[in-house]
This record gives sequence, structure tokens and C-alpha cells, in this order.
Amino acid sequence: MKRWRRVAAGTTAVLVLGVVPGVLGQEGPDPLDGTRWDLIAYRKTRPIAGLDLTVRFNDGRIWGEAGCNRYEGSYSVQGDSIRIWKITAEDAECDAPEGIMEQEEYYLRFLSDARRYAFVGDQLRIQRWDREQLTYVPRECKKGCATGP
Repeated sequence: MKRWRRVAAGTTAVLVLGVVPGVLGQEGPDPLDGTRWDLIAYRKTRPIAGLDLTVRFNDGRIWGEAGCNRYEGSYSVQGDSIRIWKITAEDAECDAPEGIMEQEEYYLRFLSDARRYAFVGDQLRIQRWDREQLTYVPRECKKGCATGP
């Protein structure tokens, strides 16, 4: 039986208070809805080789692979703003490769702190308050159709 843990509970409480899909007055369809992405860069570097860090968006729900564990949560967009909250992740510990758990923790906390998103070419970039960003390519393009930042 898999156990799930809550990620960044302090941040989550703030985000939940006024952010519910459809409540923000978003005009038109959600441009992220139905999309799947692979992380290719964070902290101006590449993720640990051989690990999948992914995100999928569908009908206000977000989920994916964080390296060792799967995660899920909720999201909402308005204009170029994005809010991600209620992130939970499986509670497995992975020993290898070195740094996997630290990378996973950083990635999940980053998602909880997300503030803006943008499409740049075929990439999705998610930015937090300090302007650090996660850079993704569409799931279908992981091998070859895009370069990193």
C-alpha cells in the first residue's frame, strides 16, 4: 500500500483560500488543460539524468512524476498567473541516484510556489516569486524537438 504525504502545507493553506478553478474569472479555455510536459531544466541546470520529472494538467488537476514518487494536486490559471495547491506525493524513499530526494523536494516545493507561466516556442516555463523557473517540453518532444534554456 502506497502512503501519500502532503507537500508544502504552509504555502498550500494560503493558496487554497481564494483559488478554485473557474472562480478567478478566467476568459476562454484553460491553455494548459489536457497538456503533458517533461522537465528539461531547473535552477539553470538539467535534472538528474535518467529520471522523469513530468507534469500533466487536466480540468483543474495536476499530476506527474517527481523523480522517485508520483504526485498530484490542483491548479488554476488566470491570464499568465498560475496557482498550484494541495500537492500530495507518494512517501517512498529512493537511495539512487545520488541527490534524487533533494531534487524531488525542490521540484515539489517549486510547484507549490509557482506564480506565472509562459509558452516560449514549444516550451512551457513556470516561474515562481524569485523569477527562478522550471522549463518543460511537450511529452511528445522530449527527445529532440527542443533545446534547453
